[in-house]
Amino acid sequence: MLRLSDSSRRRGAIHMKNRTPFIQKFYIACSRYMENELTNHAGAVAYYFLLSIIPIILLMLTIFESFLDSHAAFSEDFFRILGSFSPNLDREFLARFGLSGSVAGAVGIFGALNLLWTSRLILASVQRAFDVIFPSPKSRNFIITAFISIVIIPAVFLLVTFFAGLRLVLGFISGMLMQAGAGAEIIGRLGGLGFILPVIAAFAGAFVCYRYLPVRRPSTPAALSGALLFAFLLFVLKFAFGFMTGMAKMNILYGVIGALIALLLWVYVVCQVFFICAEFTYVCDRTDILVINKVFSVHKEEKRNIFERFFFGHNSSVMKRYSDFYPQGRELFRQGDTSREVYYVYKGSVDIYLEGIEKPVGTVREGDILGEMANLLGTPRTATAVAGTDSVIFRIEPDAFSELIGLNHRLSLRIINSLCERLKDMDEKLYL
Repeated sequence: MLRLSDSSRRRGAIHMKNRTPFIQKFYIACSRYMENELTNHAGAVAYYFLLSIIPIILLMLTIFESFLDSHAAFSEDFFRILGSFSPNLDREFLARFGLSGSVAGAVGIFGALNLLWTSRLILASVQRAFDVIFPSPKSRNFIITAFISIVIIPAVFLLVTFFAGLRLVLGFISGMLMQAGAGAEIIGRLGGLGFILPVIAAFAGAFVCYRYLPVRRPSTPAALSGALLFAFLLFVLKFAFGFMTGMAKMNILYGVIGALIALLLWVYVVCQVFFICAEFTYVCDRTDILVINKVFSVHKEEKRNIFERFFFGHNSSVMKRYSDFYPQGRELFRQGDTSREVYYVYKGSVDIYLEGIEKPVGTVREGDILGEMANLLGTPRTATAVAGTDSVIFRIEPDAFSELIGLNHRLSLRIINSLCERLKDMDEKLYL
């Protein structure tokens, strides 16, 4: 975690992570999503889902013919719940392909095996994406991974069935209350509860995935934040997607497979939102590091887009929360100190002094790092650093610095170049 100077603490800037605006964290999440090329993983999940559509349909038909057909109310709620997750998954979707209960019985075993196979492929794609989003040196447990891959899609299907049954129970209770003369307010609340059940299901499923699927698990608050964002975006996108891809339009464009195309597009969009929210979960746990990484990336990069300049540029609110002002003559550290913090000169300059020499032996200018030798080598400070002019400086803790150079390869290269230049300058001044 970044540790700020005493002046920053007096400004009340100890828990910076909790004060970073949502929009900045969401922007970083979207940026990481694009940088990590997670659209490919979303496309893979959508493709494997396409392969699993037929076995899923066969399983639906088997249940429909054996149980749901004699429970019409449950059947309606079942398809209503499915429609809550995908606007195009309904009875008409099955009818367009001429699938019937006899077909389900004929290829039911093949469908079950295919369902298990495709569920393994889907989980593998999700796990590969999570390995990119939540990097970890550890490897996954093969047995646990195999078990989850077998049960993942059947578990999702049973979860949908459970919520369909719960919705039916709520409808039954509402009917009884209506007959008993209960108030419209109570009945309305029960109806509203049934409406938000799909949102609750999406939230619960996303939370379990974000919290327990990554090898390097995020914190519970971060997983809750990501799951809450996913449920909200899914709720909004459902209506937007249904409006943009009405079945009348899809049927005109694609004919009988219009419903299939619409379903595939919907799954692709949901997967993208799912991975963006996973990135948001990661960002919530490492807000300080990722924000500072963005600031360093944007600094002195004139070609950055307007959003990055606004969120992380010279005049951004980030500068006020994370940077410190050092007036000319203020000491950063003294030769012989055992501190390990690293300093980034955002604006101004810092003079380097050796003991016994009055004039500075070097100057660290805007965009350069100082203090990294003590950090990397684990040795006392080899010189004294004093602000040469009024300067704006970032002070970074040792652990945060190690993670930062792992995230920002350009910064790592700049550190190497800076070290080489500094050693060269000091050699020239010492041996002239």
